[in-house]
Amino acid sequence: MAGPWDAVVAYWGDPLQGKPAAEIAAFYRRLGVFIESVVGAGNSASSRFLLHWLDGKGAPLTADASVISDLPEVKAYLANEVRTVFLTRKQIHKTGRWGGIGPRLKRSPPFDKTPPQDAAGNYPMMYEGPPVGTITQMKFAEIMKRYSETKTITEQEKRYLDVFTSFHKFGIKSDVVVSARPGAGPAGAGVYRIEFVSWTSTAFDTYNWNYDLGFPVPNPDFGSKDAKAIAADKEVVVIRHAHAKTVKDAGLAQDFEVKTTPWSPMDATINGPDSINLARLGI
Repeated sequence: MAGPWDAVVAYWGDPLQGKPAAEIAAFYRRLGVFIESVVGAGNSASSRFLLHWLDGKGAPLTADASVISDLPEVKAYLANEVRTVFLTRKQIHKTGRWGGIGPRLKRSPPFDKTPPQDAAGNYPMMYEGPPVGTITQMKFAEIMKRYSETKTITEQEKRYLDVFTSFHKFGIKSDVVVSARPGAGPAGAGVYRIEFVSWTSTAFDTYNWNYDLGFPVPNPDFGSKDAKAIAADKEVVVIRHAHAKTVKDAGLAQDFEVKTTPWSPMDATINGPDSINLARLGI
């Protein structure tokens, strides 16, 4: 049965089908340079990542955190996933267990034997949750279709196109230091005032390809008279990721690890103060 991806291919075709690895790699290189004309010169992580895949020989790459740090999806993830785990309001994704400040204050195992505090009496913690994503595959195709037909996409949509084709889905590691001050008097028994003394997050990913998928991209060869131009009559072409495998298997590209520079959120919904009542934790 045909699925949504079949409709994408049916709309644009697959002009790289049957091309040798060197020609496909050359097309990727032209695409890497051309992407900036859509996203904006000097602003494209997608362009930088694609060219590094071709030339970097697998060396790790560091990107500026501003590529993703202020995206609504990232802020929501830090507020609704990471913060809630640190405050022991949500269980840890990978283990299904309670973590964060609650077990440390209650001295639950393993913190009954391993002191959870630093020299200043604060609580260092780290969390890596589930992967973070932005737009879907089909939303990407929808934006590219509108770009090919009208050229009327917003700056934010351009940014989403760029993130989708660079980081796509990525992890975030957050390191925090938390202070916990007990409440005063009988009414404050078991209640602690929580403040995030520091919060540093870093995003990370592996730049590779799902060979079963692909996506439409602006065609760097549109209008070209070169004999090796790809679909020069089309402004947008579909690139199946299986073609990336052809390039990689020929030794013309190599996957790599990428991370961002660290950033510290400045948002009360993420690292603002709060309180915790140990009697109500249920742990």
